[in-house]
Amino acid sequence: MSTSFLYHAFGIRGYEYVHTRYEHGQTIFRVESGKFRLRCSQCQSCQVTKKGHVLRQFRMEPIGIRPSFLEVPIQRVACVKCGITRQVKLPFADAMSRQTGGRIECRNAGAICQDPDQSSGWHLGIL
Repeated sequence: MSTSFLYHAFGIRGYEYVHTRYEHGQTIFRVESGKFRLRCSQCQSCQVTKKGHVLRQFRMEPIGIRPSFLEVPIQRVACVKCGITRQVKLPFADAMSRQTGGRIECRNAGAICQDPDQSSGWHLGIL
């Protein structure tokens, strides 16, 4: 497994692959933030100080029949400019979502057709 696979298969950018765990029939990929500048998610200021991190899991597209998850330590920062303490913004997930962007796009594409067999075929490019 590599950082390149996570980018090409799931669109995960700016994070480095650490390891993969297989638990209870699930595949869990652990990544850590790459070298990027921390910014306030409210005002986009780069004048921030680190205030710990929170470990979160995001649901991704399944690999075969196995559910897949992305485990990410998300840095909390305190902004000097606006005074807010928040988590940094993630490029691959919405603020209140527990799913990566690829899974959300797939669900929306599947909603085009009511028949599950047809929506799966459309997603795989065979219809």
